[in-house]
Amino acid sequence: MDVIEERIAGLNLKRKVRSDAVYLATFVLGASPEFFKVSTPEKQRAFFRDCVRFIQGKYGEENVLSAIVHMDETTPHLHLNLIPITYGKLCAKDLFDGKLSALQTEIWKAVGVRYGLDRGNPNSQAVHIDTAEY
Repeated sequence: MDVIEERIAGLNLKRKVRSDAVYLATFVLGASPEFFKVSTPEKQRAFFRDCVRFIQGKYGEENVLSAIVHMDETTPHLHLNLIPITYGKLCAKDLFDGKLSALQTEIWKAVGVRYGLDRGNPNSQAVHIDTAEY
């Protein structure tokens, strides 16, 4: 929180940050298990590095708090934490409300295509079970 509060303090906001503001957006980025089965460790590192660079380029390197690859589960994946700052203010709503499907497509076009990945079905009506049920 200290790093986030320090970053927000540097924004010179006209108003106090709302008590219910979103201070951190977390993303999980990955690919199919098949991609990781056939990819070399170098290719996997390059894929995750390109994912991070995409987010840094889109939202600002200074707003990426952390990017950690988890290799200890069935499929490797990247956890990326982002301070949602846009136009000099903290506002996750401006960045993401109604825009996540488009963001997935952007990431796929910028990164996934280079690695031969297919875009998941953007209009999927799949129903996922919640964590507790799983």
